[in-house]
Amino acid sequence: MESEKHSGLFQFLAGLALGLVPWGLGLIGVTVNLPLGAFILAIAFILLAWAFWIWTTDLKWHKLYRAATVVAALILYSTLIVPQIMNQLPSSHEIALTEQSPAPSAAEIAAEIQRAMPPTVVPKGALTPDDKPDPQITISPDAMRMIPPGALKIFLGANIGFMSDARSSSVVLRAAGRDLLTIHRDPSGILVDAQLFTADEYILADIIKNEFFINDRNVDYFFHRADVHSLLLRDRRGNDLFNIYYVNPSTVVVTGVFRYSTLEPLVVLQDRISIRGNVLSGNIIGDSPVLFGWE
Repeated sequence: MESEKHSGLFQFLAGLALGLVPWGLGLIGVTVNLPLGAFILAIAFILLAWAFWIWTTDLKWHKLYRAATVVAALILYSTLIVPQIMNQLPSSHEIALTEQSPAPSAAEIAAEIQRAMPPTVVPKGALTPDDKPDPQITISPDAMRMIPPGALKIFLGANIGFMSDARSSSVVLRAAGRDLLTIHRDPSGILVDAQLFTADEYILADIIKNEFFINDRNVDYFFHRADVHSLLLRDRRGNDLFNIYYVNPSTVVVTGVFRYSTLEPLVVLQDRISIRGNVLSGNIIGDSPVLFGWE
């Protein structure tokens, strides 16, 4: 009988060791390996129940005590251990997924962001006129009388070119024989063709009938068309590189930096044209197939 009590003490200590060591280490068996952790703790509870089974041998109601011991072990396991296993189950799967899944590429991240964002309606087709007044610039009244009724005025800084009512298209800017900006009149509005170049002579973007085609290597630039009246190309620092705005039915405003090959760039600001250190303002550029060209 004494040997049985010693045996019961062994089972008790063994079960206590198996149960307390994983518990004291944050249920390491469960968090690292769920089946292994569940098995270790089940063995621990069986050993503890077995120890109480042996110690109740000499008691009068030992069968009842043994049954109560088994029931108590089951209740303790199901209330203390099973919930812990269930709580660890999702995190275990998340860890496995994190370790096994490759990092998403930049294109996949961009596509996921695009899917999460609400669709943006970008205006298409011809630019239609806004209802704003002409820019205020200083040009003599005699010069302004050169512009016939029905002409489309094209503001280049504080200079005005114009397309007569009879003309459907005009090359607004040409550099060394290369057409950089052309405006077409259309029953629905105006259509723009343009070629824009970087300072290192690479093509930055093509605009064909108001549709932008940006060179893939120029990731620092983006096209923006917020409304039906304008086209805009801007860099990531917020600088406008090209902007055309259909101000009203008879007026278009153009600003931007226009480059081609090794020529000096033409810079068109709101109040002037600048090229080769010269500033042009207050000029009327008459109706012609090409309004402004430089070599």
